[in-house]
This record gives sequence, C-alpha cells and structure tokens, in this order.
Amino acid sequence: MRMFFCARDENNRSHVFFVDLMARPPWTLVSKKATLVLSPGLPGTFDAVGVMPTSLVRQGNELWMYYIGWSQRLDVPYHNAIGVARSLDNGATFERFLPGPVVGTGIYEPYFCGTADVERRTQDDWVMWYMSATEWRMDGERPEPRYNLKRAVSQDGLHWDHGQEVAIDYLNEDEGGIARATVLQKDGSHWMWFCYRGAKGYRGEGSQAYRLGVAWSQDGDTWERLPDQPVFESQPGEQDFDAHMQCYPIVFGAGAESYLFYNGSDFGQTGIGVARLAC
Repeated sequence: MRMFFCARDENNRSHVFFVDLMARPPWTLVSKKATLVLSPGLPGTFDAVGVMPTSLVRQGNELWMYYIGWSQRLDVPYHNAIGVARSLDNGATFERFLPGPVVGTGIYEPYFCGTADVERRTQDDWVMWYMSATEWRMDGERPEPRYNLKRAVSQDGLHWDHGQEVAIDYLNEDEGGIARATVLQKDGSHWMWFCYRGAKGYRGEGSQAYRLGVAWSQDGDTWERLPDQPVFESQPGEQDFDAHMQCYPIVFGAGAESYLFYNGSDFGQTGIGVARLAC
C-alpha cells in the first residue's frame, strides 16, 4: 500500500512524499526511505509556499492527486486553494497539468478552501467534500480562521460547482474549524469522519484542540452530524502519540475490514496512527 503524506522543510514549507507499506496490519514499512513527488510551486502561484496531499482518484490510466496549495498574505497568515496533479506511473511521480487551482476563492468563497475528499461516482458525476473558510477572527493579536465543510459537484473532476451548499456546519459560535472529511459506504449507509476544533486556544494541549467527529447519511449527499457519538472506543493515554490531538482522518476498506488513519498531537508532529473500525 502506498501512503502519501506531507512534511515540512527548514523553511516550514510542506512537500509531498510517499512510503510503501505492507497492505495489512501491522502495516510494516517496505522501505524507510520516503520518496519526494511534489514540491511548492513557482513564486506568485497559489502553491508557492507549500503543498499537502488530500485525495487520490483514478482517472483512466492516470492517478490524480488533489492537494492543498499554500501561499502567504500580508493581512492574514496564509491562503489555501485546492489544486490537482497527475501521475502517469501509478503514483511514482506527479506533474502539474493545470496552471491554477481547481477550487479557490470566488463569488461564493471569499476566503479560502482546503482539505478536499473527492469521489468519482460515475464518469461524469463527481462529488467533493471540502473545507471552506467563512471568516477570520482575532485571538489576541493573531488572526485565526473559521471553516466548515461544503459540497461541490463536477462532471469532469476539474471544473467544480462549489461554494453554495454547506455539508457539516458549526455546532455553535465557539467552534472554529471543521476539516478533512473522509467518507465510507457501509451496510447501505454513508459515514463521514472529520476533525473539528475550537475557535481559540486550539494549538495547545487543551480541550479546544482537534478531535475526530462523525456524521451519517442515507443518500451520501445530505448529512446528519452526530456530536454525541464517540469515534474511539477508548480515549488515549497521557503518554500516547495522540493524547492531545487527533486530526486529518482518512478511512478506507481493506478486504473484509476498514481502517482509519489519522494524525496525532501537534497537527501530526508526533506521527500517523491507525484504528480499525469495530462495526
């Protein structure tokens, strides 16, 4: 199994790498060497200061990687948009084949977008669940973004109708971010996992840091958030890698079982973990 992830360089710019794992627990590394497949773009582009993988889709003989592009601004700390790169060799290398993002700011998206989960249902029926910023709020002297999850549709995976339909909204005014949707169809229903955080003080070890949430849908389009349903059967211990934060989930089926990979504390600085879906 090939896992794509991002890591930051000495200038805090994220790059995309992959490692190959055995395709079943305990997910042993085939090689401990990570392979670089995508780096930040040219100065002035939407991904000039960082790239992060967020979804992979097969398109004929090609593998498309949707990724988050990072750029900087003077009024707020950063700006994100969603781009796509393609591989002609099953993910060994990737190339940009479009000059700009496929989802970015526009008439319904005044701030920024990111963390897309893309599904090609049929040849001309694509759906994307993505993070959409709705405002910046001041936390002391630092502007912090708020974002929820929206739904976009496309006929080709490149041109998207987006920005008008909220999929997962805030529970209250104190919630600051909902990101990284990941969807699994199971027993005739659809389940979505995501991460959510508070509006302030979420960078530390307190209760406002990212945690994982879940939503349910009968048709895969309209979602009911389940705030009282726990994601894990037990909470992490004080010394566990995910003791203070769980974020950026991705779920997938592997034979008769399904698994959820996610990042641990400090936005993943402590590592990537995996949980088996129990039901």
